[in-house]
Amino acid sequence: MYYQNQQSELDLLAERATDITRQANPASRQEIERQCGEVTQEWADLVSGLEQRRETLTKLAQHWEEFESKWQSFESLMSGYEEKARHIDMTVRSKKQVAEVKQTLQVLYTLTQNMAF
Repeated sequence: MYYQNQQSELDLLAERATDITRQANPASRQEIERQCGEVTQEWADLVSGLEQRRETLTKLAQHWEEFESKWQSFESLMSGYEEKARHIDMTVRSKKQVAEVKQTLQVLYTLTQNMAF
């Protein structure tokens, strides 16, 4: 990854800072060490933030896949219900046929009420 390449640059910076501090006077040495420490800490914070964002995006991607799967199941289920509903003959021909249509509608209604989301 990109930040791993940058880690080698940071390591090189720390190595050069160490070389310079060996030759620097005490005040300069402290300043160089302070600045190097700040850069190292800032880099660690940035890497940590990136890793947290990556984890968050991974979790979001998993949630999205679950959502898509549930959505496809729902669409399939609804298509089946629509197909059943299309085949219901609403023209009244007999009392028996009215009872059958009523039962079919009740079954469809019960199925839609029991759907878990």
